[in-house]
Amino acid sequence: MITKAMIEAQRELYSKPILLGNKIAVKVLTVRNRHFGILDGVTVPKKIMGDIDPYVFGDGTHFTTQMVTEAMEKHIAKGARVLDIGCGTGIQSIIAIMLGAKKAESVDIDPTAIAATEHNAELNKVTDKLTARVANLTEGAEGQYDMVVANILADPVIELLTNLHEFVQEESTIILSGIKEDRENDVLEAAKDYEIVERQIRDGWVCLVLKLKK
Repeated sequence: MITKAMIEAQRELYSKPILLGNKIAVKVLTVRNRHFGILDGVTVPKKIMGDIDPYVFGDGTHFTTQMVTEAMEKHIAKGARVLDIGCGTGIQSIIAIMLGAKKAESVDIDPTAIAATEHNAELNKVTDKLTARVANLTEGAEGQYDMVVANILADPVIELLTNLHEFVQEESTIILSGIKEDRENDVLEAAKDYEIVERQIRDGWVCLVLKLKK
């Protein structure tokens, strides 16, 4: 049950734009039952404003979302084809497009997440560059991607790494998060075919940037 105190706490949390990396910001306007509405059209100087209605995971406040966004800013190439696994609200897919990706594919096992992603794609006017589907990990993926983002938990990340090599090349960037620090070694064990090019940790959460070993 959502209480008045919880609503007020959320209003306070979202009273200012949530800054992600150096270029992205989201701003929440109101609370609607269990859904948090995003103010459309707000601008922040020198920031790209994303409009995310976060009724599933992905409102920009979590450490993993912040680390993934920072990694995307560093490594994404203009015109990239991006696969976003465990998309939640679609926030990482939308950010990828805002950062210059030509196409983003959003995947989640939860139909609610896919509905949220499609809704948020409409809010941000990126439906022509974003597709979303209900699938598990790489199901339905075709060809090779310039960037793969997976902000999920350690066990599905480990499962993902068993066949991810089929969908990336040496130049591709893989960003993995949702990994608790005490599970990092398990993920690294599964990532022996990859070079770790960057590592961040915040509040016990790890974000890894990988590339295929040459």
